Parts: sequence; structure tokens; C-alpha cells
Amino acid sequence: MRIFQRLTRTDGSRRPPSLVVLAAAPLMALGLALGVTAPAQDARVIDVSMESRAAESALTGCSGQSNRLLRFVGGSYVTKHDVCRVGEALAVEQARLGAMALANRALEAERDGAIARADTLQAEVTALGQCRADELQAELDQREAETNTLLAMQESLTTQIAGLDQRVEACQAEMEGQASTEADLRDKIAALQADLAAAEAAARQASDDSAAEIARLQSLLDQALSQAEAAQTDFAAVGEMAGDLAAAQAEIERLEGVIEADAGAAEATSAATALNQGLQAWSTVASQARPEVEGLALPGDSLVLSGSESIFLTGSAEISETGQALLDELAAEILSIMATLPADADWRLEVQGHADIRPTGARWPSNWELSAYRASAAVRVLAEAGVPVERLAAVGLGEYHPLVDEARQAAYAMNRRLELRFR
Repeated sequence: MRIFQRLTRTDGSRRPPSLVVLAAAPLMALGLALGVTAPAQDARVIDVSMESRAAESALTGCSGQSNRLLRFVGGSYVTKHDVCRVGEALAVEQARLGAMALANRALEAERDGAIARADTLQAEVTALGQCRADELQAELDQREAETNTLLAMQESLTTQIAGLDQRVEACQAEMEGQASTEADLRDKIAALQADLAAAEAAARQASDDSAAEIARLQSLLDQALSQAEAAQTDFAAVGEMAGDLAAAQAEIERLEGVIEADAGAAEATSAATALNQGLQAWSTVASQARPEVEGLALPGDSLVLSGSESIFLTGSAEISETGQALLDELAAEILSIMATLPADADWRLEVQGHADIRPTGARWPSNWELSAYRASAAVRVLAEAGVPVERLAAVGLGEYHPLVDEARQAAYAMNRRLELRFR
């Protein structure tokens, strides 16, 4: 306003319009520059640029007008001073516009930083989205792996169940076989109980024989009980045997009472008598188990093995597989009886070899050698089975002690034999 007043003459008249316009144009441009308030950052930058150009244009125009004015007024001091004042104002505004330009560049830099931050945030959002997608994919892969593991476990369990079904079927079949074994054991126990009853009656008549007989039966019954217990352990279905075993045990206890009652009056039996009684019991069982050995018998106190080509062939001293098995069983029985005898008991097992009356042929000088070799072969089998060799003796008696004095094949087979006797 003061600038406008200075453009008025001292006498109150108006200065030339060109000068007023010249002075007002920069001020109008300055007012426009000061009044810019664009809401958007980009619009403000454009306006500031326009104002800067307008101010520069006004300053240039003012310089030209001042030159014309000086020529018009003839170098008046007042007019020149006023023009200088306007120039100073324009310089101030131009400096202000420069500051605004610097601020504009700062705003542009801030805008660029904001855009960069926005891009960074967008990249981070994208990265987070990708990371989340990777996590979900990893979780999905883990679920698939767990599912495959469960399927494999299911298949394995199915295979195991099938195997268990097969084992159950096998156990059922084995139980059926065990049931048959159980029946055999029951029959054997019944036979042993019958033997015990007979032994009890014999004990009343001859107390010297009862103790050994009951001891033998006790050993046999213990073996049967052991077999029954093993069968019961393997198969719970064989529980019915428990009653029979308990009854057998009660019978044993009763017989032990009889033995204890007769112990004071009974005399100790000899080891040979006990062993011969064991042979008698074994021959009964073996003859039932091996019906093919027709001549298995115990006349007196001797065990006779004869009557079958399965023991010795004619003119041969080689023991067959059947004879080998029979002698192995006999050795086991002898060892079982030995366990019940005192360690210093005096006894020996005499194995007698016999031949029939027919000539032996070119291999043997006579039946003496053949019979002796048969006895020696049997002794070797018993020794290999565990019978102490110092308790064994081999005797060859040739053809001079026949069981049957007849000239026929059956008689020859009976006379071609082994006899075992404890002494």
C-alpha cells in the first residue's frame, strides 16, 4: 500500500498508469505467490514454479519500465527511488521464491522418499506373502508326509495282523496235536498208577523189593509229570491235566507214606536188583512202543533183545538203526536209575552176545567171534550214550545157549540175540 502511495504525486495527481501497472504487477505476482495453498504436493510444486517465472518476468518488465520512466520524467529522484524500492521488494520476493524453490526440491525429495518407502513396504508385503505361502506349502508337505507315514503304518499293521492270524491257526493245529499228546500222557499216567498199585501190593508181601520198585515208579511218574507240565506251560488249554497230576501226586505221597512205614523193617536192596527191576519196567514200555522188536523180553533177571532182523542180520555183527535207537533208549534208562543209586554202589552190566547154530561163513572163524563182536558192538553203543565204560562187560557165548532148540527160521531169529544182565 505504501508503495502504491509513493506512486501518487505530491500534488495529489496520479502518476502515469504505466508506472502504476509496472509497480503493481510484481506485487500482484508476489501476492499470488504468497497465497498458493494447493492441497496436493504436486500441484504446489507446479504453482511455485509458475510464481517464480512470473516474478522474474515482472522484474524484467519493471527494469524496462523504470528506464522508460526515467526518460519520461527526466531523471526525477523520487521516481527513481520508488523504482528502486520496488526493485528491492522484488529482490526480497525473488529470494523468498528461491527459498520456496529449495523447499519445493525438499518436498520432491520427501515425495521420492515416500514413494521409495511405499515400494519397500510393497516389497515387504509381497515377501511376507511369499513367506506365508512357503510356510503353508511346507505345512502341507508335512501333512502329506504324516499321512503317508500313517498309511505305511496301517499297511504294516495289516501285514502283522495277517501274520498273527497264521500263527493263531498254527497254534490251534499244534494244540490239537497237543491234545493227542495229553491223551497219551493220561494213558501213561494211568498205566503208571496201575504199576504203583501193583508195587504197593508187592511191597506188602516183600518189603525188600517195594522200596526199589516205588522209587523206579516215582522216577517214571516224575518224567511223565515233567512232560505234562511242559505241555501245560505251552498250551493253557491243557488245564484239565492238572487234576490228574494232582491225583497222581497224592498217590505218590501215599506210597511214600507206605515206604516210610516199611522203612524200619525193610533191608536195603542191592544195586543190581534195582537196575534189573528198572530193566523190567523199561522193557514193558519199550515193547509197547516198538512192536517190531518181537523178542524184547525179560526172562528171569535178564533183558533179551532178539527175534527180529532189525537188530542183527544173519551172519552180521552190525547193529541196525532200529537196534541203535533201542540201545540209546536203554542207556537213558540206565543213567536215570544210576542217579538214584549211591555213588559207591558195586554193579556192572554184562552184555552177552549169542548166535544161532548155523555156520557163520568165511567172515568169522566161528560163532564165538560173531557173538563176541555183537556184544562188543552193543557195549560201544551204550558207552557212547553215556554209560560208564568201567560198568560194562562184553561176553560172547556162541550158539551154545539157545532160547529155542529148533531148526527153523523163527527159532534162529530168537537165538540170534543180545542179553543184558546186571551183576
